[in-house]
This record gives sequence, C-alpha cells and structure tokens, in this order.
Amino acid sequence: MSFLNEFGYIFYNYGFDLKKKQKRIRKYNKKKWKLQNKLLKYICNNCGAYNHLDQGYCGICKTSHLRKATKDEREQTIALFENLIKSKS
Repeated sequence: MSFLNEFGYIFYNYGFDLKKKQKRIRKYNKKKWKLQNKLLKYICNNCGAYNHLDQGYCGICKTSHLRKATKDEREQTIALFENLIKSKS
C-alpha cells in the first residue's frame, strides 16, 4: 500500500473524523465571538474602559460618557489580549 492509502486506512479504521474537529473549532469560534461582543459592547470616552452594560455611567470613572464600541476597537483589543496571553505562556 502507498503512504496515502495507509494514512486513509488508519483514519478510517480508528475512527478519526476530521469533519467533527472542524465543527468543534467553528462552534468554539462562534461562542468566542458572542462573548467578545457581549463584553466589549460599550466604551467610555473619558477613561477608555469597556462596559458590558449601558448603565448610563462608566463603572470605573463614574462619568456619563459611554458610547458603543466600534468593530475595529473590539478587534484591536481582542488581538492585544491574545498577544499578551501568548507572550506569557
């Protein structure tokens, strides 16, 4: 048997399913996206802190300068945190 046939044989007989793994990754990404949108919903113009609720005031500096965070701001913050996590491990 050629290498590819052996490889396919191993995956078929031992129950490895690549499609299931892709679904799990997609499901994880969808869950991650929902969390990010919930947590990084509002931003304070005064101190730059993120708030997940529009309570009318910022939880950090207690001013009423809340606005909705843009998609770019959320993506930059997420990338920053992911880089920090990778650098510490």
